[in-house]
Amino acid sequence: MEKMYVKKVIDFKEDSTKKIWIDRENNLVLLAIDEKGEGYIMHSNMTTSVQRYFPIDTEFNLDYLLFVQPIGVENWLLIMWGEEGEDNRAVIVNEKGEKISEFDVGEGIADCQVDKDDIIWISYVDEGVFSGHTLTQDGIIAFNKDGEVVFQKYGQFVDEGIVRPINDCYAMNVTNDSVWLCYYSDFPLVQLKDGKIHRQWDVEPYIERPHDFAVGEDKVLFCSSNKLEVYSLTDNGVFSAIPYNEYDEEIQFHHCFGRGSILYLQTEEALYCIDVKNSDR
Repeated sequence: MEKMYVKKVIDFKEDSTKKIWIDRENNLVLLAIDEKGEGYIMHSNMTTSVQRYFPIDTEFNLDYLLFVQPIGVENWLLIMWGEEGEDNRAVIVNEKGEKISEFDVGEGIADCQVDKDDIIWISYVDEGVFSGHTLTQDGIIAFNKDGEVVFQKYGQFVDEGIVRPINDCYAMNVTNDSVWLCYYSDFPLVQLKDGKIHRQWDVEPYIERPHDFAVGEDKVLFCSSNKLEVYSLTDNGVFSAIPYNEYDEEIQFHHCFGRGSILYLQTEEALYCIDVKNSDR
């Protein structure tokens, strides 16, 4: 199996980082805890290395914080887990951590990403799909920042025989112009564009249950079972690789997530990344 070299983004050894997300510009969004035990968001620009810090109000239980994304001008979207059978909720706060608005987003959320137009895309696992909730039953939905549903057509596409149903959305990648999905059943790779099914591929015969992926112009980089797999969108060709760091040491990642063309691999000590557009294969 080939080697694929990845770049270290951040070291966790002496860091207070608890959770990591990636925004629409591929900048880091980190939940961290200060010396007083209070939470804050660190927004790290990967191009300029400028870091900005935003407080999280103490009314929010950090253990229930599922996702964080920048939205609007200097505002933040927090996806909070619902207590005691309540729906998860989206909360928008300002740069001071003060609540501006909130709305329900159902249960069983798999992922949440905000696009360049401040549209909130949310995918769901089987718990949400089969909950009977109208917001979650399609497996994918989109809201604007006012909490209004702006996309809820996937069930319609299924009924029309265009695409297979989402039973459990394993991975979602929101790029500048598309929303990419890979899900059970049968693990198709689907590209949504302008609210319609643009293209789809059957990747299950070639890729072993992907955890997440990054999208290039003519290829997709999947991560699964501690290995990387590059899948060609033109001829279904696949090659597998093991990630290595700059010291030519194999890395063992326990979590992976993709945004645009960049795939991130998280280990106990550090966060690494690789841009599929720059890969050799």
